[in-house]
Amino acid sequence: FVIYLNSMIQARLKYLAVALICLPVFFINIKTSHDWGDDFATYIQQAKNITTGTPQKQTGYLYNPEFLHLGPPTQPVGFPLLLAPVYAVFGNSIKHFDLYISFFLFSFAMLMFYFFGKYYSVLISVLLVIVFVYNPYTLSFKMEIMSDIPFALLLLWCVIQYQKIKPFTYTNSILLALCTGFLISIRNIGMVFVIALVLDG
Repeated sequence: FVIYLNSMIQARLKYLAVALICLPVFFINIKTSHDWGDDFATYIQQAKNITTGTPQKQTGYLYNPEFLHLGPPTQPVGFPLLLAPVYAVFGNSIKHFDLYISFFLFSFAMLMFYFFGKYYSVLISVLLVIVFVYNPYTLSFKMEIMSDIPFALLLLWCVIQYQKIKPFTYTNSILLALCTGFLISIRNIGMVFVIALVLDG
């Protein structure tokens, strides 16, 4: 029991150390305004529509079918669903959206540490997390109200769950299927994960 207790304490201390190392992401590049663009505005408008019961297609965006590169008429609904609680509480507050994205990056860092820890030493795992989180491109990108970081977090979580549930049970399979469905609702490229599951099976 003492050995088990010591191992639990050591494990928690490792995660506490990583959490403290990654905590500054909540204070770096937090802005009250957003750069020029279009996708982020659509995401926020769709989040607003969710909170007000307005159809998702009513974004005010004038879609040009002859210039598809500019953007789709609406974005997948998964990320607006994630943004909706923030909009419901704080309204169109870029600062709070930035903090929200920072939370997803922080959570992604913790999950990466868990994932890397299965294959590498604690030191290497921590260094890999630091290299990713404090990469200037990552810190710059987290200012964008975009679905990439939440998508990456959920994708890694699905991968970890898939590794855990072999052999499959009905309950675990249904849970993974629901999470995969939400993954696809955030970004359509999530279908690649489904293809990977089929090929692995």
